Amino acid sequence: MTWIFEPGRVAERVIREFRIFSQQHPHIQLLITVNERSELELFQSYGLSGVLLNHNFSSSDQIYRPIQGMPRKFDAIYNARLTPFKRIELSADLESFACITGGYVSADEDYARQIVRQIESKSPQHCFTNAYRGLDFEYLNPQEVNQALNQAHVGLCLSEAEGAMFASVEYLLAGLPVVSTLNRGGRNHYAHPDFWLEVPATPQDIALGVATLKQRQIPPEWIREQTLKILRSDRARFLKLLDEYDYSVAGGRWLKQLDEWPWAHRSNLSLSSKNWDAIA
Repeated sequence: MTWIFEPGRVAERVIREFRIFSQQHPHIQLLITVNERSELELFQSYGLSGVLLNHNFSSSDQIYRPIQGMPRKFDAIYNARLTPFKRIELSADLESFACITGGYVSADEDYARQIVRQIESKSPQHCFTNAYRGLDFEYLNPQEVNQALNQAHVGLCLSEAEGAMFASVEYLLAGLPVVSTLNRGGRNHYAHPDFWLEVPATPQDIALGVATLKQRQIPPEWIREQTLKILRSDRARFLKLLDEYDYSVAGGRWLKQLDEWPWAHRSNLSLSSKNWDAIA
């Protein structure tokens, strides 16, 4: 699951489709992975099979990493689509700020215009890392995202609810400490008290949290090392799970690949119909 799984529309749809698939394909065993324990308990309450395995384990530590000697030009950076639930407006009180964005969907155009006005009004201290004209933003590939992350002191996670948020662990793998708001969805899985601050959702508290972490001057490699310890453990659990359900002649082969993560070239394993073949 890449989105929060809780009572309501999303959970009902997933469970309905899960049951339909199971009825149509009784020879296939489905196992859903969820990002936090409350989601697992909800899924199991419907009598369905699930496992707690935060999807951020699949984020590439090969792509997202510290870059030695890269100047830190910004106090904070936020990798976020221009959509209201990302609450980018909470960055307003930061002295310097960069936003990496994947753009917006048509329903969020008014919000996107609001954020562009906010950032442009504080230029050059606040900026987008993407080149853009109006509301047309150029896409950054994962390597370019990592370069942008390495130009900031702190990563921001400002949504109240979403999934485990791939950007949260990308910050950590790149060596950035994180300021987060109270949230649901699973991104706290990789939180560490030394380099992850959870603060109230106000511009003043966000700015104070960023200043606090910046002052600590935590070595990026140490942040990355502590994150990799948990990530490696989660990857081992995932590979063991593959081995458990692998009935081929090569059974037991997956865990052997823990040291050479098979998908290191990919930003993550988020699935869609267009990229499944590349993953498989």
